[in-house]
Amino acid sequence: MPIYEYEGISLAGKVLGSVPADNIASAKQILSIKGIKITCIKKQAPMSEKIFWRVIGLLQISLEQKLSLVDSLQIASFQSNKKIVVVCEKLLTGLKEGNEFHTLLAAVFPDVDKSMLGVLRIGSQKNGLNNAIKVLIAQKEARDHLKNETQKALAYPIFVTFFALLALIVVFDTVLPEFQTMIDPSVSSPLQKFIFAGAGKGYQTFLIAFWSVIIGLILFAFGKRSHSIERSIYGFLQAMPLVKRSIRNITASQFMNAVSLALNLKCELSEAVRLASNSVKNPIHRRRLSQVTERLQQGVTFSAALRETDIFADMDLATIEIAERSQGLEITMRILADESSKKKLQRVALITQIISPMAILLLGVIIFLVAFVIITPMMSLQNSIG
Repeated sequence: MPIYEYEGISLAGKVLGSVPADNIASAKQILSIKGIKITCIKKQAPMSEKIFWRVIGLLQISLEQKLSLVDSLQIASFQSNKKIVVVCEKLLTGLKEGNEFHTLLAAVFPDVDKSMLGVLRIGSQKNGLNNAIKVLIAQKEARDHLKNETQKALAYPIFVTFFALLALIVVFDTVLPEFQTMIDPSVSSPLQKFIFAGAGKGYQTFLIAFWSVIIGLILFAFGKRSHSIERSIYGFLQAMPLVKRSIRNITASQFMNAVSLALNLKCELSEAVRLASNSVKNPIHRRRLSQVTERLQQGVTFSAALRETDIFADMDLATIEIAERSQGLEITMRILADESSKKKLQRVALITQIISPMAILLLGVIIFLVAFVIITPMMSLQNSIG
């Protein structure tokens, strides 16, 4: 939900502040009910994720000293970084106006992952914000480590691929057109005709592919801001078997992490599920998981309700079923969440190890085909002359 900054006049005099609302009309209506005559109102510019993590880090230091959230924000506001000061002041103003902490964070940092805000929501509502922040920082450290390892693994294949593409562009735009004029199309093989069709179009094809990818990424980024388009994107991805499995694993990991935190904060199971389902990023899976709470209230076991969502692996469901019978669900969910994170690291490590040789192999095949097409007519021409 966005935040709108305003200046106005009330019975107490000139006032200024911020208010979360779905749109500017709703913001004006809320302020009107409070008896504020608006003189200026505008939508607050979103802050970067980097500022989000710096604020979270400062809050963790203060909360570990058993300070309240308000005191922690006041201490964090004494910074030289003006952006952090602005964020802390807006959060303090919002808390004084009765808004929830996670709602204010979602408005100030709209680009932050919903699963992170879901974890903070559980912590703030159950007086366990410090624990929630610890979980988030641990997850961030794991993601940063994974990101660094992935970048190291991809550096070499990207370097090789880039220069190989430059070489192919030069071959297609300078070499192939010369050979095309020397070869009789009537005696050319289908492979030669296919490759020579790209003669003189290497750079043009590269530009088309490059801008297509850029436009696709931009459309995807804007599409994620629309709930209907976001659901359509996830619906399309789930129609692809391999991608569907990966998306299910991500949702399962997010849900189990959130449930584990909620149970650790002594929530009832149904309440833990309700809070955890809101932390799931996938809108389709989020709707399925929201029905688990209803099924629990109807007397269905937790493992059976999760099985109906068609999200979790059979092995995980069997483990949860055993944990329900042995009264060890909290510990089991924590173990499953940790195992899910480890499996994710292993899968990404395996993929990054495969990408490098596969990229080199693919480029080798392309270069071989181009060389074959060039050398074959040269050999034919040499034989005819001989």
